[in-house]
Amino acid sequence: DVIPVDIGVARDLAVPGVWNRKIRYGTADMTQTAAMTREEAVRAVETGIQVAEELKKQTGAPVYAMRAEEPLLRDAKKNLSAFIDHKVVTVKADRLLEDGEELEIAGVCLKAYLTPGHTPGGGSFYCQEAGCVFTGDTLFCGSVGRSDFPGGSMSALVQSVKEKLFLLPDETRVYPGHGQETTIRYEKQYNPFVR
Repeated sequence: DVIPVDIGVARDLAVPGVWNRKIRYGTADMTQTAAMTREEAVRAVETGIQVAEELKKQTGAPVYAMRAEEPLLRDAKKNLSAFIDHKVVTVKADRLLEDGEELEIAGVCLKAYLTPGHTPGGGSFYCQEAGCVFTGDTLFCGSVGRSDFPGGSMSALVQSVKEKLFLLPDETRVYPGHGQETTIRYEKQYNPFVR
């Protein structure tokens, strides 16, 4: 089983090389994708939502999202796809998650944290047994996600990191939506955006 987390710019899901990071845990691969290119807003709009929609079509895999993210998933103006000359993108989540909700997918236990700031419904997913957290566009190595999209908030982003992610054990490995992995300890000490 594979659990895609924070799906990035994956142009063709049928191509195995699209997955750029696998974390082996138990019987499941927790696969995190990140942008294959560094193109800015136009490509960013059609990343997670479009790929989630396509992955669901190809595999029947359910889509999980934080409940607070639902308006963005369902509204092309809020997710900005209505303003670019690509396909308008929306997706319906199969399961909407609450802050602190625990779930099991493919034998892997995850705890969902609402970490708004990049978007109002941004989420991070913590696997205590594997000692890692998937932070999406909330926390990066030495940085944080952008907050200039509709509904974004730098103060909410910093608060999410300090009041949710920084409460995790220092040795927790952080797998962000872009860039290299890091640890909670390293980010507490060196990340200039959240010190």
